[in-house]
This record gives sequence, structure tokens and C-alpha cells, in this order.
Amino acid sequence: MRMDEPIKQNTEMPESKFSGIPCQVCNRETRHKVLSETSLHWGFADGMVDVWTTHEILQCQGCLNITYLESSACSEDIDYGPDGEPYLPKTTKYFPNRIVGRAKLENLYALPYGVGKIYEEAHDAFCSNLPIMSGFGLRAIVEAVCNGNPPTG
Repeated sequence: MRMDEPIKQNTEMPESKFSGIPCQVCNRETRHKVLSETSLHWGFADGMVDVWTTHEILQCQGCLNITYLESSACSEDIDYGPDGEPYLPKTTKYFPNRIVGRAKLENLYALPYGVGKIYEEAHDAFCSNLPIMSGFGLRAIVEAVCNGNPPTG
């Protein structure tokens, strides 16, 4: 077996599996139907390290928007809770990225073009969990507003 091939792979299209996740359109956590799910398990270093990844395609049951979800865990990341019990933290990524309660401003067109463009990029950076880029964007917005000369490109 090659190292880049999973030990185990399972793909299914469940009939009635739902998950509560943030919806980009509804801008809150909503019930999503799992349309398709693929689970992968890799083993490395002769079974010393295990990695699990799940890929899901989900549909919001309110607005019918589609989301791609990737979650992963690695046996090297085992942590211990306050009671001493071990647990395996998962990393979850949504595509497109989103943060509940952080919808873009309405009437964005009313801002000067340069300020609106900086705001859009800063918002995208924030939703992508890029705090340094978000900070740069926030500073650029403040400078553009204070200078009265937002960039036009």
C-alpha cells in the first residue's frame, strides 16, 4: 500500500442525517441536511499516527444554500480535559468560509468604492480566520476614511 492511500474509505448518501452548522445566507446556525459524506482514515509510521478526515456536502433546510464541510483529527493531537479524560479535538472548515453573526454590511454600495472594496476583503479575511490580514484591513479602512482619499483600484 502506498503512503498516500487511505487505509479505509467510506462514501455514503444518507437519507436522514442532519447537522446544525452556521449558514452563510441565513447568518445563524441552522439545520443542514447531509447530502453526501466521505470518511477517510490514514495510518502513518507503521500505525503510530492516525489521521481521520470527513468531507460532507450539506444543504440548509431554510434557504437551501449548499455548504462543503471538511473536518479532520489526528491521533497526535490528543488532549486531556479537566477530568483527565482524553479527547481528540477536530478541525472544521466550511467552504465558503463564514462566521455566524458576521454578515457583510447591507447597502455596501453606499460606501466610497475604495472603502467598500477594503471592507469586503477585510471581511473575507476575518471569516477565513486570518487575524493579521483582518487587522491590516481594519487599519486600511480607518486610514481611508480619515484621509478622505480611499484607494480607487
